Amino acid sequence: MKVRILVLIFLSLTMLGCDSNADAHNAAGEIDNAELTGVDSLRISLPADVIITQGAPTLVIHTNDEQSEHIKWSVEGTDLNIGSFDDDDDDYNFRSPIRIELTLPTLKSVAAAGSGNIDINGVDSESFSIKIAGSGSVKAVGTTATLAMKIAGSGNIDAGKLEAKSANVVIAGSGNIETHATDQLAVKIAGSGDVTYHGKPSLAQTVIGSGKVRAAR
Repeated sequence: MKVRILVLIFLSLTMLGCDSNADAHNAAGEIDNAELTGVDSLRISLPADVIITQGAPTLVIHTNDEQSEHIKWSVEGTDLNIGSFDDDDDDYNFRSPIRIELTLPTLKSVAAAGSGNIDINGVDSESFSIKIAGSGSVKAVGTTATLAMKIAGSGNIDAGKLEAKSANVVIAGSGNIETHATDQLAVKIAGSGDVTYHGKPSLAQTVIGSGKVRAAR
């Protein structure tokens, strides 16, 4: 059972950084915000601090000139992909801060690989999902009907102020999730991760390891 949970989580997250360099833009160039029309999802594999707000589509990437040459972004369907041209090359390390400001009319999902921090303000959608592979952290505020969150690794999700009617939470590893569900909450943990929840939902849980599910005080 534990192996099955781990495999399913990692299979769902391993595609985060797989967009091709062929159609990618260099962050050192001018960003055409018109290309963001229709985007409602972010996939990122950079050690960056990201702030996401609601409004007209805009993308601003703040870093030094050298690092900007190594950062790529592209739009694939409704996904905005932000990563490195050196995904397959471990020789380059991002040593200086990277700060990204993203504004979208609607946001439905965020997927992050590696480290970095993402702050999401004003979630307002029928469904919303957050995925972390690695040690990154995500904080989200707003409302949604259905919420899905997955962590593979040691990442953290603070969604205590993201109110959902139903939430589905999966952790493989030592990551921690705080959530808010009013009606239903389903939790699966394989490892030492903890889930803290707000609200009084009906609770279904499967825990393999030392992880815990607890109501917020």
